[in-house]
Amino acid sequence: MTRFSFAVLAVYGLTASSVFAQRVVENVDRFEMNWSTMRLRYFGESATGKALDLAEKEATDQGLLYALANVPKIRAEKGASVDGASDIANAVSKQSYTYNTVYFSNGKVRVELESNLALALDPGRKPFAPVETNDSAEAPTSLVIRVSGLTQPSLVEEIKDSSGETAYSSQDVSPEAYRKSLLGKWFYANSPELRSFAGSKTHEIEATYQNGRLVVEKSSWESFKKGGAKALRDARVAFVLSRPN
Repeated sequence: MTRFSFAVLAVYGLTASSVFAQRVVENVDRFEMNWSTMRLRYFGESATGKALDLAEKEATDQGLLYALANVPKIRAEKGASVDGASDIANAVSKQSYTYNTVYFSNGKVRVELESNLALALDPGRKPFAPVETNDSAEAPTSLVIRVSGLTQPSLVEEIKDSSGETAYSSQDVSPEAYRKSLLGKWFYANSPELRSFAGSKTHEIEATYQNGRLVVEKSSWESFKKGGAKALRDARVAFVLSRPN
């Protein structure tokens, strides 16, 4: 069920750019795709000169219609299948909620909405194949993958090792974690968000982007996976980009 809270936030002490300065964010038309939180933001606007309650409803409806029409477009742009995209767009709209409402002096109302980016871009998962996890105090609780060859986030469906075998895919991630994060979240190097996400017991590995996929060294991956299955199951995986110039 769609949840709406029509709260007024009149003070803009911080701009959107300052709030998300350390996070990996892409803007496409009205969509703000935050790859560090895996949240999707967008908005709808009313016409001017309407009663307040009608203007709020019109702006909300307009925003939801925008999501229905345009989620399939961002899926196509990021390389996800467009089969069933209208059903996914409908699910995105149903999970949306209002996080801010702006009232303009000319009577126009903007309702700003938020939903689940992982749901919007879900490329489809393989059946979960749980493996025994290492719950010892020494086991890493997160994996930091430092990516070379990319300047912006990419929709990762799987990681290959240097022998060509699949090292990491949705089979390794629990359904609950996958719904929130897919295979992981994206961060800039040395950002506070990365440090907060990774925690103190993390393992780092290098990956290169080759021919549309991420590739890791087989020996390095096998060394991590011996004790890191739980981090993969929980999608505690940080894909790290160098900061843009």
